[in-house]
Amino acid sequence: MKTTERHVRGVAEQDEKSRELTLGELYEDYRERLLRFVLFRVHGDDAIAEDIVQEAFTAALVSLSGFRSRSSPYTWLCSIAQHKIADHYRRESADQRTGELSLDHLADHGADDSTISSIERWLEYQETRDMVRRALQDLPETYADVIRYKYFDGLTLSEIGQELGRSPKAVEGLLARARRALSSTLTEAAHS
Repeated sequence: MKTTERHVRGVAEQDEKSRELTLGELYEDYRERLLRFVLFRVHGDDAIAEDIVQEAFTAALVSLSGFRSRSSPYTWLCSIAQHKIADHYRRESADQRTGELSLDHLADHGADDSTISSIERWLEYQETRDMVRRALQDLPETYADVIRYKYFDGLTLSEIGQELGRSPKAVEGLLARARRALSSTLTEAAHS
């Protein structure tokens, strides 16, 4: 049994300062594992995963004295994170930003008309994303690179220029040609 697990199992009798120390140990021991757990469930979105992990550790701090040794600390943290993930998708749904759904969301809420519509949007998004990935593979390497830098990595023209060893004006022209080539490749793919 890890030292952290022994600390957590006896936390009910600890004072607030000891609980903070225990949470720090939990954070050190389980943060990376919990982040991987959450990343998978939020479709690889690093920013959302980081936020959810922070929310989970905050909730763990509040409820640390209620931890019972029926499960391991990691299982307990995953349970808290799972609730935070569900909260995230509920907020997203309430804001009508349901671009992607998890299977957990479907299991919890069933498949009504709005869920079916969301699933259809999600599938269209997946299909489009896959089509764009295939089209990028068919482009010359510099075209694919400039499109990835601009639209996937969010780099500015100056930053792309630094990566490619070109001026921002040259990158602008390259990007215009790359977009035309991508559009042409996607049009061909849609008609075949």
